[in-house]
Amino acid sequence: MLNMLVSFAEFERSPIKSRQAEGIRLAKQKGVYKGRSKCLQPEQAQEARAG
Repeated sequence: MLNMLVSFAEFERSPIKSRQAEGIRLAKQKGVYKGRSKCLQPEQAQEARAG
């Protein structure tokens, strides 16, 4: 039974991903989608990379 549920979940993931990509593409065309916001300031990111 678990294998059946996993199979359906994997099958559904592909259409979900394509609908999401289409929505992002349309939002970018409208200028609404700007991507994920940065959570670190440039100085903080540089410090994190340094170590």
